[in-house]
Amino acid sequence: MSSPNIEWLTEDDIWEAISTLQAKYREDPICVINPGPIEYVLNLESLSYFYDDDPLLIAATKIRTIIKGHPLLDGNKRLGMVVGTYFLDINGFNLIASDDSFASIAISLASGEANMEDLIEWIKVNSLAK
Repeated sequence: MSSPNIEWLTEDDIWEAISTLQAKYREDPICVINPGPIEYVLNLESLSYFYDDDPLLIAATKIRTIIKGHPLLDGNKRLGMVVGTYFLDINGFNLIASDDSFASIAISLASGEANMEDLIEWIKVNSLAK
């Protein structure tokens, strides 16, 4: 059973994020090569009871799933951060981190230097309720 308190991303939201990245980074091969992580992110609603209606935890799960799951040929860190930021936005939070901080956590997560707990803490420190 999904939570009535959480606004969920749609498939259109994900494709819009991918299209936006493709338009912004025309020289980069941003295309889907592994749809599994995207499908998982879209189906988190069915598992929402595991996340205690915590949008920060759900956002972290979405970010990590995309960055580590590697659904795109290129642009996974960018897509993960865009999806997580948008999910937080529609659920009443703004991420206030600098561009360097965004890049740093994404790179650290991708390389294995940061884990899920680090990402959750980063989101908590860098988010403000609207």
